[in-house]
Amino acid sequence: MRLVRSDGSSFADQSACVSYAAQGSTLVPKTRSQLDCESFGGAFSTNPADDLSGIVNLPGGTFAWSCNGVTLPISQFFNTLFNDCVADTNGLFAFGNANQSTNYSCFRF
Repeated sequence: MRLVRSDGSSFADQSACVSYAAQGSTLVPKTRSQLDCESFGGAFSTNPADDLSGIVNLPGGTFAWSCNGVTLPISQFFNTLFNDCVADTNGLFAFGNANQSTNYSCFRF
């Protein structure tokens, strides 16, 4: 499914999506970042509470998104997610992880 709620959260199934729209709520297309993250087996989120990257204390930085649980070798996804972060932040960004995990986050400045 390529549509999400206005807050970026996904639907459990098509009927939940249809019900949401029928109530007059706004549907938006998934971002390139979300589509790429999910294509690499990651769980995409724009909720800072879901950030598992270990990146903390970025003065002036604002959490943009995370892609948690990517299981591919880094050479197969890093450049794509890095470029997504650059595009999403107009080039004012920090991207990566601080805990040697499979979780990556993008921050804008």
